[in-house]
Amino acid sequence: MAGHHRRAGSPRPGRHRTAHAGRGSARHLVDPASRPSTGDRRRTRSSAQAGPRADRARVTAAPAARPFSGVDAAIAHATTITERDRAWLDRLLAGLRSEYAVLQDTLPRCVIHGDAWQGNLAVPRDGAPTLVDLDHFGIGPREWDLAPFTVDYTDFSRITAAEYGEFVAAYGGYDMTTQPYYRTLATTMELRWIAFALRKANSDPHAALEARHRLACLRGDIEPPWRWTAF
Repeated sequence: MAGHHRRAGSPRPGRHRTAHAGRGSARHLVDPASRPSTGDRRRTRSSAQAGPRADRARVTAAPAARPFSGVDAAIAHATTITERDRAWLDRLLAGLRSEYAVLQDTLPRCVIHGDAWQGNLAVPRDGAPTLVDLDHFGIGPREWDLAPFTVDYTDFSRITAAEYGEFVAAYGGYDMTTQPYYRTLATTMELRWIAFALRKANSDPHAALEARHRLACLRGDIEPPWRWTAF
């Protein structure tokens, strides 16, 4: 992959109990006393991704996932960054789009949620865990749905090495961090979270500070593990 964006350092143990990037607390559908377990995440992703491979007609008919949707507009309309920052983000976005186009043609496709961070995982006291908020539902590589959990480990240390190891084992030994395309997916995810902050920053001074912090992280000015706060 092109070396145009920051590569995270080695995954570090430990945990920062901060809210997810660009997000507040989990939705009301989620039991506030319950944190999705590694098994919850694995079972939900497995059930969501199992069927489409057996029905290629439905895969063809469903919309393609769009991981870059709205990112270019957020950058273009941002009022709290410098033109130098805007140019850097535009170059990053262009590079990531090119890389994603290559891996999209390489990796198998299936039905994916498209925004599978833990706040979109409802875990009832009784019953199976369920993914909610299907705005980004579509056809794409399963790895896109695995990226939020993996990024929480490699770049933010929100989960421990043991927890990530449990997730990998539950997913049949498939370790995203060892894949050559992982950094492309991770950086794309983080750019989306920056875009979210930039949209808020136009009217919220606190979001503007957070957006600049996130940009500094992605640019390599701040070493991981990072702390990104919600607003």
